[in-house]
Amino acid sequence: MNPRSQVLLVDDQESSRAVLAAMLIGEDLELVQAESGREALAIARSAPPDLILLDVLMPDIDGFEVCRTLRRDADLSQIPIILITGLDDPQAKLEGLSAGADELLTKPVDRAELVARLRTITRLNRYRQLRDEKERLEGLIDLSPDGICVVDEAGTIRHANRAMARLSGVAAASDLVSASLGDWLDRESAPKLRRLVERVLASGSATEAVEVVLRDETTEGRAAEVKAGPCTWDRQPAVQLLVRDITSRRRLEAEVRHRRRLEAMGQAAAQIVHDFDAYLDAIRLQLQLLEPEIDIAPVLEAVESAADLGRRLLLFARKDAGAVSRLDLVAMVTGIRPILDRQLKAHDQRLDLPRAPLWIVANEVSMQQLLLNLVSNAAEASEPGRPVTLRVRRGAARRRGHAVIEVEDRGAGIAPEIRQQIFEPFFTTRRHGTGLGLATVYGVVRRAGGSIEIHDRPGGGTTFRVLIPLAPDEP
Repeated sequence: MNPRSQVLLVDDQESSRAVLAAMLIGEDLELVQAESGREALAIARSAPPDLILLDVLMPDIDGFEVCRTLRRDADLSQIPIILITGLDDPQAKLEGLSAGADELLTKPVDRAELVARLRTITRLNRYRQLRDEKERLEGLIDLSPDGICVVDEAGTIRHANRAMARLSGVAAASDLVSASLGDWLDRESAPKLRRLVERVLASGSATEAVEVVLRDETTEGRAAEVKAGPCTWDRQPAVQLLVRDITSRRRLEAEVRHRRRLEAMGQAAAQIVHDFDAYLDAIRLQLQLLEPEIDIAPVLEAVESAADLGRRLLLFARKDAGAVSRLDLVAMVTGIRPILDRQLKAHDQRLDLPRAPLWIVANEVSMQQLLLNLVSNAAEASEPGRPVTLRVRRGAARRRGHAVIEVEDRGAGIAPEIRQQIFEPFFTTRRHGTGLGLATVYGVVRRAGGSIEIHDRPGGGTTFRVLIPLAPDEP
């Protein structure tokens, strides 16, 4: 028996209670006595015992009714009950079992039988309580948003929750049990986590968190922060791991660094363009002085191309962005249709516009530049004759309240290693080009309070999706 189990003796006869108490001398028990059924119920409700020895024949409430009352109470229904009766007939035993008793003993009670039954029932009750507590604990662990798992000395997973299964890309937590945790880690993370488990087992204390990459067949990998502490599993030393997905946090940090870098480059570019314009003005002045003697048209054309490059650089740098106004995106696209046709003359053009206006608040020239840059980029990415699609629509579901611009090509796609660089100024993969097209797009989108996404198409091709908030008075 577990130490200091509490047993409630219930009998209206003091002598009977004394006999039972004497029989239990030497057992490591705490005995509590009640002389009536009502008192027994009051004691059980205030301090539930581990077991009740309950006499059947009592004047106020008999033992059968006390038993039924306890079984109807959700908080007390699991208390083991041994009924003690002087009735030695099958009907009394049947009624006792029907009332919910775990055992029935007939007076006079045999001490050896009483102690054996009490020990067995108490042990079973303790086991049931531990099992229920384990189930409640596992339920709480399963609800945790963080991955939790237990690994043994060999790094084998012994237990895992649903969040851990989700992070590992498997259908159920049971799919992880008996597998090696290293199977779900990248090449650099596996030895790092193995060393972490070894340190915990050697020191018997928790360690500082380490970062690992969880991989699966459906994603590029998830960045995770792992904390480890010692525990016991199946009576053997083990390590409990708390695994927190920090992929979104790392992406956000990378985005913040990217934006700061672009802002710094934009500020530097604005100053360069300011000085550049001054040099161009001086060149124009000198050309005008030479005009009667030589043909300055080709040189002026080059100067204007340089000036246009400066204007695009300023647009990226968020300088000279121009005034904003309510702008019908559909009408604007329709208005620049001839320019789009020229850009896409070598391709299968597909234009998809809604009939109803889509009002946004933006600078019209900047939005035109955004569209032309995206379409030009798609045309250059696609082989002649391949389709290029420009689609404008109202956002749905979580994008409700936004105008959506999609430019879709059927080119070779964007290599993962350059995805983080394509919006940086002067970055280009083409032999000819300034590398300002997508940088300008990025700047325009940010000024309009929108966002931009890149999606690869199955079978090849890329879709640039721009989301711009609708004007405030739009439904």
